[in-house]
Amino acid sequence: AYHGDTLGAVGVGGIDRFHQDFGALLKPSIKVPAPDCFSCPVGLQKESCHMECFELFRKTVTKHQDEVCAIICEPLLQAAGGMIVWPQGYLSKIRELSKGLNIPLILDEVATGFGRTGAMFASDLEGVSPDFLCLGKGLTGGYLPLAATLMTEKIYESI
Repeated sequence: AYHGDTLGAVGVGGIDRFHQDFGALLKPSIKVPAPDCFSCPVGLQKESCHMECFELFRKTVTKHQDEVCAIICEPLLQAAGGMIVWPQGYLSKIRELSKGLNIPLILDEVATGFGRTGAMFASDLEGVSPDFLCLGKGLTGGYLPLAATLMTEKIYESI
């Protein structure tokens, strides 16, 4: 995934060409492969898969739950990662896990928000409400460099 060009954002991204030159400056982060049905991270075929890739995600997050401060992802579509479309239901499973472990969910909808996936936000397609929602590009239609980070009232009140 690609989440931006600041050191914090680059550190949680997963595309080597964007962060290889900054390795020593980046904080370590825990990464899990995207659920790619065309190049399955667990070696299955789309027709016979029952989202076993989520089990890898669940095991990784559960194993490191005391180290994880948040889960960040581009919902339903890994844009800069190669236009990888997630299987239906994967995002809602992530949300269920994050709520169960009390880990905030950050959805980066800079590339997927404002109707680019058919709904106002990609997360709407699975009825998922994140703790943080990152927006950009579609916010001004590309006319101005503007972005926004939205959060739940509970998080806002705790700041």
